[in-house]
Amino acid sequence: FYTYFRTDTCKVNDTGSQSCAGVGIYITPAMRHRGYGTSALHALCRYAQEFLGIHMLYAHIGNDNAASISIFAKCHFTHTATLPMWIKTPHGYIDAIVMQRTAMP
Repeated sequence: FYTYFRTDTCKVNDTGSQSCAGVGIYITPAMRHRGYGTSALHALCRYAQEFLGIHMLYAHIGNDNAASISIFAKCHFTHTATLPMWIKTPHGYIDAIVMQRTAMP
């Protein structure tokens, strides 16, 4: 699998660290539907909050990617916006769903 942080679009807080970060996850087709995506995203969220002090995480997900939307929802991300025609595919453009999660107590 593959996960990532992207912090270049977020503002720096008073302590000099990033206050938010973009995240993504990719699971190889042969390894899907085994819970690895949910487990990896839970671990990524915990690490971001507890060790990096990141307050908010966000993801851009193609509106046709029900599995990814489900994984992020299981990890307490909520749909906060839709970006029309944001992602280019071989068949044209699709909307991107913006999902966000703030630090949990």
